[in-house]
Amino acid sequence: MQYSGELPLKGKSAIVIEDDALIAMGAESDLLDAGAAVVRIANSVAAAKIALDEGFPFDVALVDLFLEDGDASPLVQTLSERGVAVVITTGVDVSQGQPAFRTATDILQKPYSVRDLINALMKCAAAAPVTLAIK
Repeated sequence: MQYSGELPLKGKSAIVIEDDALIAMGAESDLLDAGAAVVRIANSVAAAKIALDEGFPFDVALVDLFLEDGDASPLVQTLSERGVAVVITTGVDVSQGQPAFRTATDILQKPYSVRDLINALMKCAAAAPVTLAIK
């Protein structure tokens, strides 16, 4: 995607919690193209918990709600409590009213476009302070 002016995620740090490797790598590429300084990928609830326990200050998170090893709703809650703006991605009908939907900054129904992803993350990034200094 081409951007005019400043990159929408310039200097932001992100975590992508997604168990489909192709989706995760695509999201990582899209986030880096949008100016994210750091993108970390976690492919399971367990891996995401490890990443969060390390204490890195993520600005935004892209979270697939249902991973192979379980429901990521507790991760959404933890991220939100830490002030991380969360975009949930899901193949589940959003009208089902999952509790995590109320905590998330935005929800993307799969499949989603790059434009939809970046627009959702821009909303998140606008509310998230830059925590990573770029030199």
